[in-house]
Amino acid sequence: MILSKWRGIWLQRSSVFVPLVRDDEVVDVVTTADVERIRGFPKLGMPSLDAKGEFLVGAAIGTRESDKERLEHLVKAGRGGWVESWDGVWLHLHHTGGLCSGRGQATAVYKVSSIAERSGVPVIADGGISNSGHIVKALTLGASTVMMGSFLAGSSEAPGAYENKNGLKIKKYRGMGSLEAMTKGSDARYLGDTAKLKIAQGVVGAVADKGSVLKFIPYTMQAVKQGFQDLGASSLQSAHDLLRSELRLEVRTGAAQVEGGVHGLVFS
Repeated sequence: MILSKWRGIWLQRSSVFVPLVRDDEVVDVVTTADVERIRGFPKLGMPSLDAKGEFLVGAAIGTRESDKERLEHLVKAGRGGWVESWDGVWLHLHHTGGLCSGRGQATAVYKVSSIAERSGVPVIADGGISNSGHIVKALTLGASTVMMGSFLAGSSEAPGAYENKNGLKIKKYRGMGSLEAMTKGSDARYLGDTAKLKIAQGVVGAVADKGSVLKFIPYTMQAVKQGFQDLGASSLQSAHDLLRSELRLEVRTGAAQVEGGVHGLVFS
């Protein structure tokens, strides 16, 4: 409705932009390019809301003593209705991300979520998510959502310049635990900002171009829904309920994975 009104104003005034005014002060400008870009966005459904109908807002803080003050402010903001669900467990310190080294992600998600659910605390799985199958597994093992750093790093919307290597279009991607990132300030995240000798907990690499998120995110969403359908789960909560009841997990050997995949074919 709002987009239609803006388009009407442009047609009447033959203008390419509309100023947004608050208290007689221009706070922003909307152009025709902005509207066309928004109109091209896919319909992703309703936003995430809490039980009161408020938007769910995420806020990230560190684990240092100085971060406790930020935590107090977040709690106060939540009471005011702005941040309703800030609390959660982020599996970063014990995960094995695409550019980090650590514990197996499936094990970490399962064990932490088993404890966190007793207090009703949601878990965010962060560790090398690279396809829809990984998302389904993480959510099924107890996570409420997943971090998708490397998954989205190759998109055209992600920051960074493209490079061409051996005919492949790639984009640089570095782990926050890498020495390169630590020299730029991420060492405080790993409690190493005062250390003279820094130990790498990640690497720097590159990811292949994936194109726009407007194309592969809807595909990924549908693939995740299909995975839940195969499990017989109609929602995230039902998947978690299955984990504690009927769901059976199996560990496959490398040979079993090869045999279970596509094999014996020559692709042209």
